[in-house]
Amino acid sequence: GSEEEERVYMGFSESSVFFTYGTVYARSGLIDGMFPRHEEIFPKNAVTSVIADTQALLDCFNRASFIRQKEFKGRGSIVKHHIRDSIMNICSRSSDIGEINEEIHVEKTGEDMEVNFNVRYFIEALRVINSEKVRIDYTGPASAAVIKPDGNDDYACMVLPIRTR
Repeated sequence: GSEEEERVYMGFSESSVFFTYGTVYARSGLIDGMFPRHEEIFPKNAVTSVIADTQALLDCFNRASFIRQKEFKGRGSIVKHHIRDSIMNICSRSSDIGEINEEIHVEKTGEDMEVNFNVRYFIEALRVINSEKVRIDYTGPASAAVIKPDGNDDYACMVLPIRTR
């Protein structure tokens, strides 16, 4: 049997880019403007750094997101990261379901840390990391965390914390 090649057609206008693939048509708006250099946005100095098993952390965050899924209607939920010694404690509570309180073994350098994040953003970042180990650099309880494959700076994702009372 012969295979037919399908071509992707692409076109531009002043404000859009267009793609056609078979019967699929996609359009995206082009953004014009000055953007800050990403090197200047990402925090440079971590107060706490952890290295953990990527899949174990992803599994833990997925379980933690389930606890408050109904309350946040698929928009993620607040999960507390409590890092002390070589343990990262992941905690999420729901008045309807209960709570999850899991511990993950990590390699930690720096200070102990307690910070809250929307777990959905961590899940999205971890899903695309194709590495056995992940490194998370925390810059403080009210500052961004940077997630990247351990030993590889080609990919980095910055996640901002959530302040709670």
